Amino acid sequence: MLDKSGNAYGLTPAGGSDGDCGLGADGCGVLFEISSGGVESILHRFTGGSDGAYPSGNPVMDGAGNIYFTTAGGGGATDCGLGPYGCGVLFKYTSGTLTVLHTYSGGSDGAYPIGAILLDARANVFGTTGGGGSTKNCGLGGSFGCGIVFKVSSGGTETVLHVFKGGKNDGAYPTSGLLSLNKHVYGMTMTGGTGCHKAGCGTVFEVKE
Repeated sequence: MLDKSGNAYGLTPAGGSDGDCGLGADGCGVLFEISSGGVESILHRFTGGSDGAYPSGNPVMDGAGNIYFTTAGGGGATDCGLGPYGCGVLFKYTSGTLTVLHTYSGGSDGAYPIGAILLDARANVFGTTGGGGSTKNCGLGGSFGCGIVFKVSSGGTETVLHVFKGGKNDGAYPTSGLLSLNKHVYGMTMTGGTGCHKAGCGTVFEVKE
């Protein structure tokens, strides 16, 4: 992601320390900036606590220069199906300050936001979670849930736009992120639909914002 001055911003899913956030002692990831002249600055090193771990997807920037992004894990010690390492967090970063907009719990609000997010003109964030939304097993075992499509307002209020149910009439595990057109968001799921195997081969979906 580039700002108006040509500075680049990005995320790494690991590194930044020798900390173990659940996947081994290779660090929990960083948010970085590379200036137009090629100088790197580490804006934040994730620790796996309330500040999340393993940033994923893409950072997006609003007109004021605020950066929004998600981490796939961290946010607490909750076990959402992959161990007690948290279920992910949605953040806003402003001039050195990291603000939590939403910490996922693995319940109806979803778990593991790993796909690309969208930002509208009012700083509402749209995205998906790879799990949560329910306690249904859509093919990965246990009560992992099948994922959701969410909207989080600039004030941190989450609205669930769709809860995936799997099966031939719905998808499951949306991990690819979203595209937007005419107040509708579009994405893909890993499983659900028909064919391939019992869990289905995946779907392309449309959800109204």
